[in-house]
Amino acid sequence: APQLEHYRRNRDLLLAALEKEFAGQRDAVSWNRPEGGFFLTMKVPFAFGQAEVLRCAREQHVIPMPLTFFSLTGTCRDSIRLAFSNVQPSLIGEGVARLGKFVNQCREACDAAV
Repeated sequence: APQLEHYRRNRDLLLAALEKEFAGQRDAVSWNRPEGGFFLTMKVPFAFGQAEVLRCAREQHVIPMPLTFFSLTGTCRDSIRLAFSNVQPSLIGEGVARLGKFVNQCREACDAAV
């Protein structure tokens, strides 16, 4: 099934890009390793809501979805959903690098505020 292979390849590319981008930061940033599906979830060390989505889109041209968008109770404020199913494989590494830049900027801002 060509679609299944596409999803697996994209998932594996995304996982490899996350491992590379966030090496040495696994104490603050983590993600699941889905067996299938269309996205994975990632935990970051700050609240990621609508304001962060808009800023990430504007500054880095990446649009992760906060898990709070999918929660009736507003839980998972520090988690985002990264879709990999409908992405060109060649863009995954660049997208993760841009997300990494945004996450690190937010972490630095949080650290400076403490």
